[in-house]
Amino acid sequence: MRTFIAVDMSESIKSQVQEYILSLKNLHPNPKQVKWIRSSGIHITLKFLGEISDNEAEAMIKGLESIVEQQNVFSLSVKGTGRFPPQGRFPRVLWAGIEDGGKLVRLQARIEDMASEIGFQKEKRDFHPHLTLGRIKNPSNLDAVLSRLQEDQSKNFGEMKVEKVTFFRSILKPTGAEYSILNESTLK
Repeated sequence: MRTFIAVDMSESIKSQVQEYILSLKNLHPNPKQVKWIRSSGIHITLKFLGEISDNEAEAMIKGLESIVEQQNVFSLSVKGTGRFPPQGRFPRVLWAGIEDGGKLVRLQARIEDMASEIGFQKEKRDFHPHLTLGRIKNPSNLDAVLSRLQEDQSKNFGEMKVEKVTFFRSILKPTGAEYSILNESTLK
């Protein structure tokens, strides 16, 4: 099964972000150039695992439980917009930023270490917490969208408490990925 670990967002933030995505989509509605994220896909990915076995899934659930029982609930803000890679090269991902004082980065690092102990390869890139707004397939004619992202670098989408870490299963379909929850680990 194809899986990943994430922080699912509150309905309030999902609504705010979805409204913003719609405004960007209206600036550039061509689905062959930008794949916009649906509300069900608005989450902060902490670790993408890919295809795993049932035994690996059980080990991940146990590992997550041991990590979150030591982690206090914390708050985060969804604020600002940008793109990966940053200025200069063709953008591949449009995003909304996350501010939390580093707590999410530390939680992700603990999950990364635990996954490595189970046998998963460590991510080579640094973790930059964000919500994906859209994935660019063809970067031509995106000036209006990129200009809007630049204007909205301080846009505030809201705050929420991180109370759990979710282990998701992802099923790829022609209409896009569908997610189901395998496990939720509650922070203390």
